[in-house]
Amino acid sequence: METEAVTTLGYEDADKFLICEYCNALFAKLCPDEPKHDCHDDSSPERPVPLIPETSDKHNNDADEGFPCFTCNSRSNRITASQRDKHGWKARCFECVAGGHLDRLKRFDVFKLSDGTMAGRLDDAVVCGNIETVEELLAEGADPNGSRQLRERDDRSGRYLPVWRHDRTVFPDLAADQPTTPLTGLVFGFMDLSNSHEHFDRLTAVARLLIKAGADQAPAIAYAKSRYGEGCFEPFREDFIEEGEASLEDRLLESSRWNMLKAIGEGHV
Repeated sequence: METEAVTTLGYEDADKFLICEYCNALFAKLCPDEPKHDCHDDSSPERPVPLIPETSDKHNNDADEGFPCFTCNSRSNRITASQRDKHGWKARCFECVAGGHLDRLKRFDVFKLSDGTMAGRLDDAVVCGNIETVEELLAEGADPNGSRQLRERDDRSGRYLPVWRHDRTVFPDLAADQPTTPLTGLVFGFMDLSNSHEHFDRLTAVARLLIKAGADQAPAIAYAKSRYGEGCFEPFREDFIEEGEASLEDRLLESSRWNMLKAIGEGHV
């Protein structure tokens, strides 16, 4: 890893790692050229096709530097000229051919690793309004102020992948203008009118659980005011909606949404 790059981007960037979608190995975000399995499916038109060196020596067993084995993606194992001539970019190294390992490594879902963390499970439970699960996770020690996991673009695959530290702990997303904590996530969901008033009632209960467990209300309040205006915490008045303009469900939905915001700002606004 180049010292200059680390100095330019900062210490935190030096501890950003992504996980290979094929072998579960960590690779440094600052070193996109670090050996790593290809992130494109075999059929993808975006999959880079390496150049095949021309050779007439069918018995040449020397390693072709920089040419990866189709099966194991190793760039150091020997790939014979006959393999290159016969299979092109699907050529396999001598070790894989000898061992009968002909199938390409299968991709696994790196996002499941993120979802399996304590913070990921709490975020899911909060958004879903799962009161019982939120209670259980908080009792187990989940951080009510914990930030969601940062995701950044992998230059080699073009996908936004979860970012980890060198010890495989979550790299937090600390963007001040994004809903990165459970409470700010609830604020962001305030505008989701596809939810029912019953769902917002559950979210209100979840907000109170988080606050009781020590969630900091200040960032959520500031985030709400930045999105919905300074007056967003004023008491909801049903008389703002004239009779006949909205159904009972609409009225209940509006009341429940504002009650959730009120719970988030309770005691501070």
